[in-house]
Formats: sequence, structure tokens, C-alpha cells
Amino acid sequence: MRCPTWTSECPTVLVSDYLGRVDAFPQSATEKVHVFRTRSQAARCIHPLVLAIIEPFDVTPQQFAQLQKTCSSIKNLQQKATTGEIETSRSGSTFTYEVYDDHLYRVCRSSKYQHRVGMKFLVVPSDCRRLVLTLAHESTLSGYFSHKKKKKKN
Repeated sequence: MRCPTWTSECPTVLVSDYLGRVDAFPQSATEKVHVFRTRSQAARCIHPLVLAIIEPFDVTPQQFAQLQKTCSSIKNLQQKATTGEIETSRSGSTFTYEVYDDHLYRVCRSSKYQHRVGMKFLVVPSDCRRLVLTLAHESTLSGYFSHKKKKKKN
């Protein structure tokens, strides 16, 4: 039912604003309501999320252990594992290198952060580092939220 003029018999639509004030409009007038955008809303540009192309790297645990053994960049760490040498970081944390199931790990022995003590960190050979860094920094599941930081810089 359309009402040519606004009378008390016309059906009305109630609209409230953010302060809770309510206004009544004839139902026919609501057909002419248009959405508008402010200048700041119009200037805000939404860019599509750019996803990193991650190449698959199929390696079995046995192959990974072999990559660790043949990697020249971690030979000194393997020697520390055999001698049991303790390494101290700048923060004062101490670490040892140990081999479990043919894999080389860096083990935290003492730290000012108690939750790190006893944690084992797998030593990544140079052939696998690019993939690990890509997964940690550029994938959609990484914890660095690089797309949000990039948007804030612009």
C-alpha cells in the first residue's frame, strides 16, 4: 500500500540513530533512501591479499637426518653435540646440542624465561632453510601478519 501523502494512516518505518533517537518515516519514503560514503571511506582502498608461492619440499625424516649430516654449515654444531660443549647466548641462556633419533637439536639448559628450559629446537640444514623461512614469514598461516604490517606502512 503506497501512501501519496504522509498522513497518520500511512504505515511508518522507525529508524534509530547511534544515540538511540528514533524517527518515523512513511513507508513510501524509505524507498528513496540512499547509502552514502564519506570521503575517508571512499579514499580507503582495499587491496587483495597477496599470497606467497610456496614450493613443496618433500623430505622424509631419514632424508632430513642425512641432510643434517652432510650440511657443511652445521658441522661445528655436530661437533658440539659429540663433545657436549655448552653454548651461551647474549641473553645469558645456555644451550647444548644433542642428537635424538638421528636428528640434531639445540636444547635450552638455562634461561631467564623458565618455559624455554628443556625445549628442543631442530637444527635446520642449509638446503631446507629457505622453505622454513618462507613458511615462517610469508605464508598465510605464519605468525607475523606481514600483510597487515604492509597495509599500515602505506
